[in-house]
Amino acid sequence: MNDHDIEVVQEAIQLLQALKLTDNQQINDILQKILQRENSDWLSVQQSIVQSLSFDLSNESKYIHLLFPSNQSELNLLEHFLDNSKQHKTNPLIKLTKKIYKSTTIDNLLSSIENFLQAIAKQNDGEKISTILFQHHDEILRLVEFNRPNWIKFALIYILLGIQTIQGDDSQLAIIMVLNLLKRLNQEV
Repeated sequence: MNDHDIEVVQEAIQLLQALKLTDNQQINDILQKILQRENSDWLSVQQSIVQSLSFDLSNESKYIHLLFPSNQSELNLLEHFLDNSKQHKTNPLIKLTKKIYKSTTIDNLLSSIENFLQAIAKQNDGEKISTILFQHHDEILRLVEFNRPNWIKFALIYILLGIQTIQGDDSQLAIIMVLNLLKRLNQEV
């Protein structure tokens, strides 16, 4: 899986999917690192990973980073993910993602992300989506910590989401998370 040959990694992913081993923590960590590669040669491998992630949407930490693209290739992966997760119409996070990113292009990506953060903070489907995301923030940051720009991006996204949530209602979890992330971000910078 850590090989530099695309075909070897592609075959390994197909074997893992056939054996249903993608729930293993170490394997998932490697898959997440491959997803964050910014090399167009890896697109087919990334699409295979995204396709396998779309079958089980019960663990948000496996796919949440796909919902905040920052370039065209990440936006393409998000579209591929949403296309493959059509059978999960009851998942409130996926429904909201599809609604917000429906006609997003690279030109209006920043405004879509801003709208997405505001919509998450306001969403009230059963257990609040923002609460679920806050509970996973440590895991998300752990998955992207080897890639410093990605870690900073997600720390900022969580801070913005926390602030949006605090403005809407007084969430203790959001306040604690924002303060912790500001402290860690201060150390990082």
